[in-house]
Amino acid sequence: MHALDVDALDRPSVRFWTAREEHDASLLGVGALLIQPDRTGEIKSMRVAGDRRGRGVGTAVLTAIVADAAAAGLTALQLETGTGAAFASARRLYARHGFAERGPFGAYREDPHSAFFELRLPAGEAPAGARLVIPET
Repeated sequence: MHALDVDALDRPSVRFWTAREEHDASLLGVGALLIQPDRTGEIKSMRVAGDRRGRGVGTAVLTAIVADAAAAGLTALQLETGTGAAFASARRLYARHGFAERGPFGAYREDPHSAFFELRLPAGEAPAGARLVIPET
């Protein structure tokens, strides 16, 4: 697993989402996006509370991440997830939302415990008011 720790999430190149229960604000799930200088993003730290799975929480978080990334003019989203049975629902979620399997990217290397995915985003400039911060090289 290559999730970001709390300190790594607290920087300008990372966006973080939470999904909460409407009636009591209990945490349902989270997702993070690490923005790369090359205008791609890496989805990090996607989690849904075990007792909340199957309610569309993962879809809601992933949809928000993809929409923000596209609005900011990112060209692609990439991610690494596990290959074991515990990660099967995550792999299905990404495939349902158009992510295609690919090889390792960035500093990742081939690993029998890792699966890699990518979603190409529509080309275009970020609209005025785009909320994602693109770090300088």
